[in-house]
Order: sequence, then C-alpha cells, then structure tokens
Amino acid sequence: CSIERKRRLNEVSKILNLITDNTAPVTAVSTGDTKYGADPTYITSAAPITLTASDGLSGVNHIEINLDGSGFVTYNNPITFASEGNHAIVYRAIDNLGNTEVPLTANFVVDNTAPESSITVGEPKYDAHNGTPLMITSITPVTLSSLDKGSIPVGVNRSEFKIDSGDWTSYTGAFHV
Repeated sequence: CSIERKRRLNEVSKILNLITDNTAPVTAVSTGDTKYGADPTYITSAAPITLTASDGLSGVNHIEINLDGSGFVTYNNPITFASEGNHAIVYRAIDNLGNTEVPLTANFVVDNTAPESSITVGEPKYDAHNGTPLMITSITPVTLSSLDKGSIPVGVNRSEFKIDSGDWTSYTGAFHV
C-alpha cells in the first residue's frame, strides 16, 4: 500500500510505503532425544523441549508459555520437567505488531523409571548352594521378562541380553546357552 501526499504545486511528492500484517506468528515444538509417541509425547526429565516461532512480516517479539496451568510467562530457554507424570505446555507467540497466535497445547508424560528385568532358568539345572555358579545343560531354556513399574509406565520397548563378552541380542523368546 502506498500513500502519496502533495501539498503545493512546487512541493516534492512524498511517498509512504506501508505493509499490512494481520497474521500471527507460528510456533513449532521440538523435543530432544529420549522420547516416544506423538500426543502425548513420552519423555524422560533429561529431554529438553524447545519452542521456536516464525513470522514472515513484522517478526516475532516473544513466545509465552503456561506450564501445567501456572499462568503465561515469557519463554526464554528449553523446558524440562523433573517430576514423573503428565505435563502440559500451552504456548503462543506474539509478533512485533501484537498479532497473537491462538494458544496451542503440547502434552507430555515424564517417565524416569527404567523397566526391571528378571531371568528364569528352566530345567535341567543344578544349584549346589555353595556359592558356585548355577549349572545347566545346552538344552536348558533361559527366559527373560521385563516390566515397567514407573508411576506412569510407558511400557517396555525391547529387552536385550548378551552372553559373556558377546554382542547384545534382542530377546524374542527362550534361548539356550
């Protein structure tokens, strides 16, 4: 949009160029490593959550966040949640003209509790109960079980095992040594 103004016959024309910006900025949320799922996103307390906003015209002035209903504050640094459980970030960006993004919510579940695994050794086996290792044959089945016991368990992604100095192997069922 241009506005031209001319007052007198011998006055030089002056032109003022204007750009109309009625568009709010757009914010993107990214999560560091140690994550699973989309909504909610399961993370550990070590996973940083970063917000970045873009605005193609007047530019982003700032981003505001509301963590777990605590009220909006200015976002400055990546966010982490120390406590296990459900967490929500409501966020919005404001550009240099005051255009404000409609608030959006990102939901997270923090799970810092690792799964617990146990080993079951089938028959035949012999335990001398004198501090010597358990004795088995090459046909003795060995099974693993894993359980996620956190306050909000995500579940077990996979179990792995290794024998002596061998490589880690994904557990798919009973195996023999």
